[in-house]
Amino acid sequence: MLDFRLRLRRSVGLGPEKQLLEKPVRLVGVGHSHLKAIAWAAEHTLPEHAGASAPHFIQMLEPRFEPNLTSSGELNPFILKAIHDAMEPCDDAEPFLFDCISGNDHHFIGLVNHPRPFDFVLPERLDLALSEKVEIIPFDLMRAALKEQMGYALAMLSALARGTQHHCWHVQSPPPLPDNDYIRANPTHFDEQIAEHGVSPPSLRMKLWLLQSEIFQEHCKAEGIGFLPTPPTVVDAEGFLDPRGWLPDPVHANTWYGGLIIQQLLAAAAAERAEVAR
Repeated sequence: MLDFRLRLRRSVGLGPEKQLLEKPVRLVGVGHSHLKAIAWAAEHTLPEHAGASAPHFIQMLEPRFEPNLTSSGELNPFILKAIHDAMEPCDDAEPFLFDCISGNDHHFIGLVNHPRPFDFVLPERLDLALSEKVEIIPFDLMRAALKEQMGYALAMLSALARGTQHHCWHVQSPPPLPDNDYIRANPTHFDEQIAEHGVSPPSLRMKLWLLQSEIFQEHCKAEGIGFLPTPPTVVDAEGFLDPRGWLPDPVHANTWYGGLIIQQLLAAAAAERAEVAR
């Protein structure tokens, strides 16, 4: 696996280090539904940043990019071409690649109460409540089940790492909402399931999100992909998504959240460029 500094030097044709640091950043994002908050925010937020240029977003949910993986497990060639074209060096900006691939598998497992209610203990967060009168799943079994659910997402990340020479940063998905009443009032695609089974406890949803994030971070490290954790500016005192970031949707965040993620991405780009220029 290429060191990210070598990848970046190759991808941008690095000349004098000063030129790299002086160029504005052009964010290039690839991903699924969580990419939308960043794209929406970019229309309003990026003009505020003198060090940023017009971004480019590759929405993998578009029909032309489906299926996202080929039968051999590689990224759809149209996705790879879109990334390649967006990452071409240019005189007016330096491209910075990030992804918001998948990120909802923890919701698919645990947003709604399971017909056979369950909970588990997350070793690093023993403060999170454990539900009573439910089946307690051993941690290793819970982790294995969630990782299996995440299989397609992890395969896409691996294919992204193989398919491009550019260093990429994976953006951690938004944290869960703490308010079950709000989720019941805004169920979107989960309306029938919520009506039948109800919303799961916030503590379980938090544990599943944290566990999913741990699995993503581990996989990213193995594939040479950076991992951008959720910044403290977008969460409440308990680690849930701050109400300012809510949509009328139980699983996605809004433009306020997207704007703060853009700030985080620009900071990561600046840090990476400074590291390359050493």
